[in-house]
Amino acid sequence: MKLNKIALSIVLGSTLVACGGGSSNTTQSNETNPTDLPEIVPPTPAPVVNSQTINGQLVVPISITTSARRAINPIQARSAECPNVPDGYLPLNSATVELKNAAGENVGDSVATNTCGEFTFVVAEDLVANIEQVVANKEGFKSIISDIENFLAANAAKLVSTAEADAVYELTGFRKTSDNSVNFIITDSKSKKAVIGLPESAFSFSLDALPLTVNNVVGSQNIANDSTTLALALDSSGSMDIPVSDANGAVISAPDGNAHTRYSLVASSTHQLVDMTKANDPNATISVTLFSSHIYPLVDETITEYLSLFNVNGDQISYSINSPTGFVNDTSTLHTLIDLYSPQSEMYDPWWGPVITRHEDRVDSIASIDFYPFSGGTAFYDAIDSAINQLVDAQVAKPAIVALTDGEDNTSVNTPEDIIAKANQYNIPVTVIAAGDDLKPESTEAMQNIAAETGSAYFDATNIAALGGFLAGISTRVTFNYNADFSQTFVSGQKLTISLTLSDGSVVTYPEQVLP
Repeated sequence: MKLNKIALSIVLGSTLVACGGGSSNTTQSNETNPTDLPEIVPPTPAPVVNSQTINGQLVVPISITTSARRAINPIQARSAECPNVPDGYLPLNSATVELKNAAGENVGDSVATNTCGEFTFVVAEDLVANIEQVVANKEGFKSIISDIENFLAANAAKLVSTAEADAVYELTGFRKTSDNSVNFIITDSKSKKAVIGLPESAFSFSLDALPLTVNNVVGSQNIANDSTTLALALDSSGSMDIPVSDANGAVISAPDGNAHTRYSLVASSTHQLVDMTKANDPNATISVTLFSSHIYPLVDETITEYLSLFNVNGDQISYSINSPTGFVNDTSTLHTLIDLYSPQSEMYDPWWGPVITRHEDRVDSIASIDFYPFSGGTAFYDAIDSAINQLVDAQVAKPAIVALTDGEDNTSVNTPEDIIAKANQYNIPVTVIAAGDDLKPESTEAMQNIAAETGSAYFDATNIAALGGFLAGISTRVTFNYNADFSQTFVSGQKLTISLTLSDGSVVTYPEQVLP
């Protein structure tokens, strides 16, 4: 969520109030609707002469299970009750928030967050200089201890998050962004979503085992023009038509009552990824590439060459994504491309599996297509190579790739080693999702290596029913991450180590990262 779009505050992990963040009628039992709870209104402080307002908002990530359920059926609009809660998160109500000085003593009275997780302090200006931290607590969740500057700076988004008490904070993304700066992602182990608003004081760094002074650590939501350019590579091979079941063997039903196929579930989950990413960062741009035996970037040339499009009157029409690079900002166009991906879309008039109606946000005139031309084998590595080329040609500042496949690569010219070398040459992280249950160990190892060696993460979606949860987590990682700047110039081959001090005083030191 970019600053000029939405102002937030502190984020705490909870499953209490299901408003905001891509709403749905299907939630876990502990993720209730805020309208079911009495609104807690923070007490209005007495008027203070020469005062300063310190305010924020606490949120918690939605669980993987709930995100997955939301991907199976159409997703409704963001909640009107709490519109500033980022998609993928819930507000944390009834949390106790305190202002602390350097000695750990309270400055003034504590307040409680309301049903949207918001809090407000009005503090005398002569006391503001004494405040060091904002501390928030809620039973069952990690405490928040955040630098007061996160809530005073004019450009601060005022958004911080936590997770359930037994969750672990993990380093799941890393890339060098210049000769003296890096970008990295912290997620929690339970929701797989980004941890937002960790303070600069919580991080420490070392370079080749020697302490390294950092100039600043800033969350991407507090940086203008820091949007990610995301290249999606989606498997369109013939095996994607297999019906989908959950971990217990129960069929996962599509909205029309028929069993979801891998095609339709991937499409539905990707629709959710688009909605979440664009809601949290309206400036993000996304491309869609399909792959089977061949590579099909969904650009004007591909659409014109492979698809015969017709309107409701049966007249043949043309369609343009209005982007020379293939990266699209317009949300409705992205939903059209995802519908084009799935042969279960009603415009293909599928004769098997579910029939998925057109996404409600589409504004194109496409009513039917004569046949689905994108099926075949699996050129997974070549698809990633194509995505790298597309990002390089577009000359983007913050590139990322998400590549999803359900099976073995059987037609690529490129090897995993080729992909790792090329991605690192251009400093592009590659997230890999294995969405099948028939992958050989050597293929799984190759996919894990691609993700790890390019500074990203591998997701095992053997239980493809959870796919929507994983893609929702990836969406938050794209939007909410950290940029660290240093005075020292990096040299290729040096090893950077990041450590994170948690609110309980414990320190997590992550595996060293070799700088390209």
